Amino acid sequence: MSNIITLKDPQIATDLRSCGILVTPVVKSTTLTIRDKQTGAEVAANKNAMTDAVEVNKKLAPGLNELKLLLNFRQTIHNGMNEFCYDWAGDQRYLPATRFEAFFKWWESKLQEHATLKANFLTVWPDVRSKAAFDLGDLFNKDDYPTVEELDRKFTVRLYKAEVPVGDFRNVLMHEALADQKASMQADLNDQMHQMYNEQVGQLTEMLSRLSKACTIDTTSGKVKRGKVYDSTIEKALELCDTFDKFNPTGSVVLRDARNALADALAGITTDTLRESDSLRIQVKTQVDDILSKFNI
Repeated sequence: MSNIITLKDPQIATDLRSCGILVTPVVKSTTLTIRDKQTGAEVAANKNAMTDAVEVNKKLAPGLNELKLLLNFRQTIHNGMNEFCYDWAGDQRYLPATRFEAFFKWWESKLQEHATLKANFLTVWPDVRSKAAFDLGDLFNKDDYPTVEELDRKFTVRLYKAEVPVGDFRNVLMHEALADQKASMQADLNDQMHQMYNEQVGQLTEMLSRLSKACTIDTTSGKVKRGKVYDSTIEKALELCDTFDKFNPTGSVVLRDARNALADALAGITTDTLRESDSLRIQVKTQVDDILSKFNI
C-alpha cells in the first residue's frame, strides 16, 4: 500500500503479549537438483576453463508434476501467513488471538494437503528412479537418488508457537511511547507498530475497493451492468471488522473510525440482499466510497 496514513495520538494501546502469539512455519523440501563435480571438471577441461568456473547441475526429477506441486506448497503457506498474521521478525509472525480459530483450522487443512502431495510424490518416485538411467545417460549415478524413506524426511511442515517475550522492545516501546510527545512516538513505533498499522490499512482499503466495485451499477453503455457480489467478499469484510475491533496495536483513531463505519455499512447486509437490491447497492457503495476517501484512495 503506497498511501501511508500519519499516526494519530493513540487512545488505547494494545498489549501484544495478551492479544496474540508468535508463530513460525517451517517448510522443508528439496529440489532434487545436485551438483556433478566430475562432469563439471570434464567440461572445464574440454573448454580450457578453470574448474571453479564451470558448474554442472543434474535434475533428478525433471518435469515431474508431483514434485512441482510439492515445492509450490511453500508459497501456499507464505500466502496464508500473510493473510492471517503480521510481520514480526524474519519468518516469525504475529498472530492476533481473534484469528486463532480460523488460522488453526486453515493450518490443519494445509497439513492434510501437504500429506497428500507428499504421498503422491513418494508413490511415483520409484518409477522415476527406475527410468533415471534412460533420462540421464552417462550422467546417471544410482547413488544420487535417495530412497523413499530418505525423501519422506526431506519434505516436512511444522509450526512453532511462542509467546511474545517479556520486555520485547516492540511491546515496551509501544507503552513507553504513550508518555512521549507525538514526534518521538512516531519515530519509536515506525518500525514494528507502524508496519502493522500500514498492513491493516492495506487490508482494509483493499477490501473497501472490492466492495465498492462489487456494488457498482454502470449504465453508461445504455445497459445496466452490475458488479459481481461474492460471498467471500462479504465474509472477509465482516472478518476484518471483527479483527480490527479487538486488534488495533497503535490505537489509531483513523483505523477505528474506518472500521466502525464499515461495520455500520454492512449491518444486516447479506450477499443475497445486495444482489437483489439496486438501492441497497447504491447505499453501500456510497458509504464505502466515503470511507475510502478518508484514505485518499
